[in-house]
Amino acid sequence: MQYIKKAALWLWLLTKRLYKKPTFVALLALIPVLLTLYGVVSRQDSGLVTIALAREDPADTVAEELMEQLHQSSRLMVFLDCPTPEAAQQAVMQGDADGAWIFAADLQSQIARFIQNPVRKNAFVRVIEREKNVAMMLTREKLSGVVFSACSPQFYLQYIRRSLPQLDRVSDETLLEQYRQVLSEIKLFDFVFLEGNASADSVISAGYLMTPVRGLLALAVTLTGLAAAMYTLQDRRAGTFAWASRRKQTGLAFASQLVAVGNVALAMVLALALNGMTVHWLREAVLLLLFILCTALFAMVLGRLLGSLKLLGMVIPLLAVVMLVACPVFFELPVLRWLQYLFPPTYYIQGVYADRYIVLMLFYAAAAAGLYWFIGIIRPRG
Repeated sequence: MQYIKKAALWLWLLTKRLYKKPTFVALLALIPVLLTLYGVVSRQDSGLVTIALAREDPADTVAEELMEQLHQSSRLMVFLDCPTPEAAQQAVMQGDADGAWIFAADLQSQIARFIQNPVRKNAFVRVIEREKNVAMMLTREKLSGVVFSACSPQFYLQYIRRSLPQLDRVSDETLLEQYRQVLSEIKLFDFVFLEGNASADSVISAGYLMTPVRGLLALAVTLTGLAAAMYTLQDRRAGTFAWASRRKQTGLAFASQLVAVGNVALAMVLALALNGMTVHWLREAVLLLLFILCTALFAMVLGRLLGSLKLLGMVIPLLAVVMLVACPVFFELPVLRWLQYLFPPTYYIQGVYADRYIVLMLFYAAAAAGLYWFIGIIRPRG
């Protein structure tokens, strides 16, 4: 019990010492603020292309429903509602939109006519494009997907009436009700990871920004650990803990690393949680603890290996660039796959999707601790 109280006291003193540095406090405050601003900006209307939407009949509810589906379907496309088809065409001509989709009047009847005779003259959506490119081709895939949702019930009825005469006595309303019921109960796509991680749905719901944002924050935490290693070397040069034995000095250095890295990592996870970019709380907690441990040991190994405050200061910017490229923050380069395993952010990023990276973090921590001990033997003063 006495040992626990003593350890808690030292952690408090080291934390208090760290919070006296204005730059550290500013870093902790900036993480949630910047991430919140980034989340707000990412939710604004911005995308690869802008499409103007219009209805020939402003009162057509079917067209209105399709336009609403388009608005909710993708963040990569921006949709502008125009009051008239002429306004949509004008938006394309003036460069305010890359294309325009104009829905015909009496859309339900037009869809039925197209299904009976699917030829060009029966098309019910007029597409206007400022130029032809890959992005506009992708938008047509999105339009086809939304339009099919309106056409599929009629295709279903057509198939039933032509191929299953035994159901002739069943009304269209009954068949469509059964169709809608089955469609609402089944799940067409089930996303899973090859590693068998059950948190796939929560990862997907967190959005496409989760991996790059998490990766950049993980790099910031790692750089904080390296800065703390410089702080440790500075303490050693100044003889701050010269009164303690060599073993106690190592313990205090490790505690200093845990305090610095732990505070920033905790601020990172809280900021991610506030912006809805986290997965299951248990996975987040395990990843956080192991990431703090691995990052602290990584920084201690590098500090002991270099043994020079000036040299470590020169290496940190270079490491920041290397980690940004090697770690799977934005993309993964196959040629650097083995290099990325040297850095803790890789395991933290991949641990969201794959269980094996959590186990690998344990081996990483053990290997780093062993390497730190080995360097201490061959370089007693390092």
